[in-house]
Amino acid sequence: MSLKQLQKNWDEFGDIDPLFAILQCKEKQYNKWNIGEFFETGAREIENFMRVSTKLGHPMQRESALDFGCGVGRLTRALSRYFNQSYGIDISASMIKKAQELNQSYPNCQFIFNDKADLRLFSDNQFDVVYTNLVLQHLLKKSLIKAYIEELYRVLNEDGLLMFQLPHYLPYRNRMQIYRWAYSLLRKAGLSAKYLYKRWGLEPTAMGFIPEKEVIALLNSLDASILEVQHDFSAGPGNLSRKYYVTKR
Repeated sequence: MSLKQLQKNWDEFGDIDPLFAILQCKEKQYNKWNIGEFFETGAREIENFMRVSTKLGHPMQRESALDFGCGVGRLTRALSRYFNQSYGIDISASMIKKAQELNQSYPNCQFIFNDKADLRLFSDNQFDVVYTNLVLQHLLKKSLIKAYIEELYRVLNEDGLLMFQLPHYLPYRNRMQIYRWAYSLLRKAGLSAKYLYKRWGLEPTAMGFIPEKEVIALLNSLDASILEVQHDFSAGPGNLSRKYYVTKR
């Protein structure tokens, strides 16, 4: 899947059911998320992250945070409670537009559209925290996932903390992703994204993974300091995931 196709898919999903696209709970499908409840999940997630960060002793400062793959700002808003400036970045223009609408009362949140395979719009060592959860897993190409990890590390401040989540293993039955293939083929046949989703529940979400040892090798090549690796089950039934907490040496 190309980056352009990925962008198209998330734009479509963002138009149809943006909150479910970000946080997939079956009982919340078809625009059933309560907006307050939705953002509260982000507040709890970041509250837990900040407890872990305190234990790890990073970041040293709380000036700026980056939420990579921000969607409508679920975590960007939560990070803004702890940092002077909170930036959300996403490949989907529809998601960014929605994020700006929903977070108007949070002036220290800034949302940025980026359709590039890099983060060159940011300088080296710019953010005290770089955070991304349930995002990298939607990239299928290992090379693209690794390139983004390198970029997330590059923009991290020397005394900062990078946390990224990534599946470590997918069972073979989950690697087939039949529903995504069906969605893609039927879209090419001319059926609308809205019809496929509302009629058959088909949507374009992809799922990729990189084994932990490969991720560790990549981080070692960057001379990163790995503070903690947590086992995580947020990537869905049967999928084994990891959360990596990283700082610069």
